[in-house]
Amino acid sequence: MRYRPFGHAGKVVSAISLLLRETGAVSRAGDWRAATISGLENGINCFELCASGDGLAAGVRTALATVDRRLVLIGWRIEHRTRMPLNGRVLRESVDKALSKTGAEYFDSLMLEENAVSCLTPDAHQCLADLKSSGLCKRIGIVGEGAAVDICLSEGVFDVLSSSCDLTSENLILRQLKRAADQGTIVIARNAVPEGIVRASRVPVARKVGNFFGFGRGNVLAGVGTFQFLHNTPGWKPEDICLACLLTEPAMATVMIEARKPEVIAHLATITERELPTGIPAQLEMARFSSESMLGAVSS
Repeated sequence: MRYRPFGHAGKVVSAISLLLRETGAVSRAGDWRAATISGLENGINCFELCASGDGLAAGVRTALATVDRRLVLIGWRIEHRTRMPLNGRVLRESVDKALSKTGAEYFDSLMLEENAVSCLTPDAHQCLADLKSSGLCKRIGIVGEGAAVDICLSEGVFDVLSSSCDLTSENLILRQLKRAADQGTIVIARNAVPEGIVRASRVPVARKVGNFFGFGRGNVLAGVGTFQFLHNTPGWKPEDICLACLLTEPAMATVMIEARKPEVIAHLATITERELPTGIPAQLEMARFSSESMLGAVSS
């Protein structure tokens, strides 16, 4: 695992961090404990929790019980799925309950999803300031894209920006994230795998069979200018390439993955030590250029 600075307080964060989120399925503390331990064993020191029940918090609490609190970064994410105002009392109760469940003592980052931010009342903003000044939440962050990025950059309210970013992201998005990092905002990249691109770029089965038996190999340029390299790079899975490409972006403090199976976490953690094949950056640029050209032709 490789580590990068996490703000200016001397803390470091693993290049890959872990989002542990309840999805509505049965949440067993033992499963979350196993996922957290797998992260720790593979060098991950940053965990962001998103939960409404008790299973996730209990599992993480047990896993981190013997770890020096100063060596791990624990974040808590607040969702808000309605348009109702989010006031300071509700916000403070939510944080206090989360601290009690996790036994974290404090959160290194309190992350609010974009909708939650848009629903904050004036006293909720004051509550965030109080949480930060008291040390219960070291940093306040926002999870989102688009308008969230503009708020983060223009008002300087947030210490952390968690934004979707992948190898197909436009240069405008990358420039925004770099600008945020240059201003001292901690940038977390998430959703590293563009599932739609991965599905659409799969090599047709007929071609795979033909290549296996030696047919159709005359066109050595087949797939050039597309994202098919995600599927035909020897020794690499598409998800691995997507993650490795994002890890090369210097503006990112960490790339956050969402996983709960220990074997998946262990595998993805190894990507930080792998070097991309030399031809990947060129193939990526050609695929990006080709996609942009096609979109331009369609729009015109």
